[in-house]
Amino acid sequence: MIAGTIGLDMFTGQPRLSFGTPSLYEGLNLIALLVGLFAISEVLFMVGRNMRARYDFDASNLKISMSLREIRGMLKASTIGSAIGTFFGILPGVGSTVAGWMSYSAARSASRNPGKFGKASGEGIAVPDAANNAVVGGALLPFLTPGIPGTAGIAIIAGAFIIHGIQPGPQMIRSNPELINGIFVGFILTTIGMFIMGKTLSRGFARALVTPYFILVPGVLILSVLGVYASRGAIFDLWLALGIGVAAYVMRRLDYSVAGFVLAFVLSPIIETSLRRALLISDRDWTVF
Repeated sequence: MIAGTIGLDMFTGQPRLSFGTPSLYEGLNLIALLVGLFAISEVLFMVGRNMRARYDFDASNLKISMSLREIRGMLKASTIGSAIGTFFGILPGVGSTVAGWMSYSAARSASRNPGKFGKASGEGIAVPDAANNAVVGGALLPFLTPGIPGTAGIAIIAGAFIIHGIQPGPQMIRSNPELINGIFVGFILTTIGMFIMGKTLSRGFARALVTPYFILVPGVLILSVLGVYASRGAIFDLWLALGIGVAAYVMRRLDYSVAGFVLAFVLSPIIETSLRRALLISDRDWTVF
């Protein structure tokens, strides 16, 4: 939340926590922040392992299609995962991890063959995936109503909205109804696109496991540098992403939540604006809270 206050004060226009650096007057670049948190930190983890590490698998047994009988057998587990995932998606900050474990436990209890769970059971694979996908849809409800992003993915979307001058919350539905319709249409098209990509690219994704780290690390770094620099064309953002990546690496080693950091960063300006506006209206009387 403190990181979200970096930049010019929204009420007084004075720079805060910028340490005299003009590049920080607009706050932390969201692209540099996300690349540092999720890409650079992962690269540091990979460098700390065996750089020639690779995984072997038998591609001859790889199956990406399902029969109608298999689909019917997973329908019950998928329904359980979707329902539980939607519920936990509505609860801000819970996330897909909790939804996955809870749905897995519920599906195992409701299954006719609970002993197969944990032994390559199709139901055991389908239920957490269904919950994981349903969390994203459920997280839209608190995002579109009070403006609270429920997951890290929705927080990234909220950050993109704020960058373009759109304030998440109930006024967004009234002021930009076409945007709400676009979100739902986009989710439908995304689901169709994910199915097509899954059918066509699954074998390629599986073969990526055999790529050694000494090839993956440079590739990830090059794409990360290009993405961060292309966002604003500032060298400062590259150093910012590197510094955030190192900090995220330390956070993950100490078991701190990176997703929690993203949620707090996005919510910070919303919380501060609401709090300070309320204090101005109440003439700085804290008792009204």
